[in-house]
Amino acid sequence: MPLHIRRAALADLPFLFNLECVLFAPTRRESRRSIRRSVVSPHQEVWLLLDELNQSIGSITLRNHPHLTRIYSLGVLPEAQAKGGGRTLLDWGESRAIDRKALRMSLEVDASDVRLVDFYHRRGFGRDEFLPDYYGPTDSGIRMFKDLSPSELSS
Repeated sequence: MPLHIRRAALADLPFLFNLECVLFAPTRRESRRSIRRSVVSPHQEVWLLLDELNQSIGSITLRNHPHLTRIYSLGVLPEAQAKGGGRTLLDWGESRAIDRKALRMSLEVDASDVRLVDFYHRRGFGRDEFLPDYYGPTDSGIRMFKDLSPSELSS
């Protein structure tokens, strides 16, 4: 399935908010207002994953800091999962970080979602810090990092 990526625009807010509602519990969802701020922010990038019919099926939000790119959100609609979309978005995020000359990438993930922790681990992210009650009482997280090699940065 040929997937492609484009920068999100304000017209994509309905899809982005729906994706939040489909993927995350109410206590973990971003508000429409917060998503809008991410789309227009000079320090964040929101990218859409599109299928072969040019339909939005996922997104990634990157927060850019000096020498660090943080993956703030990454998600693919359930009906489009397990087809390489998450990997495509993660690779895109890494290429954006390298273009910005970031030295490191970071993200937080639900500590109880072993499948997702393993996905990021297989993609080169190391478990760095356990975050008790990060998502709420009894909902812990794990902060994961990936160092971007100097050879990647020089290309």
